[in-house]
Amino acid sequence: MKRLLLSVTLFYCICGAVAQKMSNHVESYSLTWHDGEVIFNTGDTIACKVRFNETIAKGVLQIMEDDNIVTVVADDVSSFSFYDMQNDKLRKFTSMPLLNDKSQQKAFLECVYDDPQFSILKHKTLDVPYEYMNYTRLISKPVRMSKRYILNISTGELLPLSKENTLRLLESRKTEITSFIEENHIRFKKVADYINVFQYHSSL
Repeated sequence: MKRLLLSVTLFYCICGAVAQKMSNHVESYSLTWHDGEVIFNTGDTIACKVRFNETIAKGVLQIMEDDNIVTVVADDVSSFSFYDMQNDKLRKFTSMPLLNDKSQQKAFLECVYDDPQFSILKHKTLDVPYEYMNYTRLISKPVRMSKRYILNISTGELLPLSKENTLRLLESRKTEITSFIEENHIRFKKVADYINVFQYHSSL
């Protein structure tokens, strides 16, 4: 019995340490403004200074016009973009409801890859690292993490990024896709693997 209690205690300590280590990587709140563009649900588009912070669960977008700062919620925005000088790239975001969110409130998801048919989207959020932690208060501390999705542009369907979902979406070109995966030894371990497959599909 003592050995069992010791094992359980050790398990909780290890999991707590992992969660704490992950939480130490939480990004600081950004004060940097960028030149950007915001497209609202009404169809109105404005070019302005934007500041986006991912440290909040669903992201906080602020715009500046004539020295006035306004916080804009995802429910009012279709998409926005800005040039990130620090990383030397254009960053694009779209607004849509997240999977398994019963409130159906929208969040900002960053576009990692897109073509006429599919997009790969990334959402930085606060959540527990593993599903079982939802059932244990001792180790259920949320940490900063990224979740990735596939968006089927033609249907609006949003799916978790996975090998199974990718192959299902590309079923119509199964023979070519399977050959490409085998010839290039793609293991679907990195986002780049998925991008290579979607780029190839787009070229067919």
